[in-house]
This record gives sequence, C-alpha cells and structure tokens, in this order.
Amino acid sequence: MSLIDDKPLSWWSPKNFKDLNFGPNSGSLTKDIIFILVVCFIQSVIFPTFDLNLLSIDIVTPWIMITAVRQNAAKATIIGFIAAITLEMHSTIPAGLYLIAYWIAINIIIQIRSALSWRHLVPWFVTYFVATVWLQMFVSFVLFLSRGPETFTLLFWLQNILKVASGVAIGLYFSREWLSIDGEEPVPK
Repeated sequence: MSLIDDKPLSWWSPKNFKDLNFGPNSGSLTKDIIFILVVCFIQSVIFPTFDLNLLSIDIVTPWIMITAVRQNAAKATIIGFIAAITLEMHSTIPAGLYLIAYWIAINIIIQIRSALSWRHLVPWFVTYFVATVWLQMFVSFVLFLSRGPETFTLLFWLQNILKVASGVAIGLYFSREWLSIDGEEPVPK
C-alpha cells in the first residue's frame, strides 16, 4: 500500500458528497488532508467570527489525536504537520509552537498506542485531556515569555479551561464508534 492514495479524487463529485464519511479517519490520505484543512478553517476562521469572549473551542487537537491512534506513523505525521502549519498561519503565537506541540503528542501516541485498549473510555479521555492540556500549557508558557504575566487574567484561564473541556468532549464524540467492547481495536497493525 502506498503512502498516497491510488484513486486520486474519484470521490469528488456531487453525488458522492453524501458518502464522504467526514471524520478523522476516512481511510484516504487525500480526503484526510482536505478534511483537516476544513477543520482548521472552521477553528481559525469560522469560530472567531462568533466573537464570544469566553467560548473557545478546540476541534483540531482531538482530530489530530484520533489520527495518531488510527493511522500509520507516516500518515499521522503528514496530517499533523499540515494541521500545525495551517494553525501557524492564523496564529499570533511565535512560529513553530503548534508544530512542536503536535509533533511531540503524535510521537508519544504512536509509541504507546499498541499497549492500550482503545475500546475503553479511559485511554481516549486521558489522551484528549493530556493533549489539550499540553497544548494550552505550551501556549501559556510561550505567551508568558513573549508578553509577560499580565496576559494571565481570569478570562484567559477560563478560556483555557473551556478549550480543554471542549477538546475532550469533541474528541469523545468523534471516538464513540470505537468505544464498545465488541468493536474493532482502532490501532493499525
């Protein structure tokens, strides 16, 4: 099996839109790249237009974590790299932050994923929680170094807590199909 799909964009027709299987693991690298670009667009462009001071939603991190569990290492790294670069383009945080944070998280998950049973809620919950907390702490550290401690207001911490909660909730929603005792183990062989 090659890294790039054998069927380039044969699914790209209006009659096939209902069968797109929009989700973190579509089975096609081309679709997964398009989907992660759409998810990054939603998080970077659509959500900020709602202009809600407290509500901050993270949908990219759970998407990347599912990709790291479900895909082989090369595909997960490619999709994580594309997501990180896309988020970097829309961010005011110094360059490389998302790239480093996602790369570390993907590599850790790839190393431990075969040792865990992904049919249970606890590995998914811990993965989403640790990944979103890791990303938020990394962002907070960089903001502290670049802008100083005056950035850390109560609103800032409430936004981070809600971002972690939304990341975990969205991740658990996406991974619900693998959360059954008789379900397939989602880790690639």
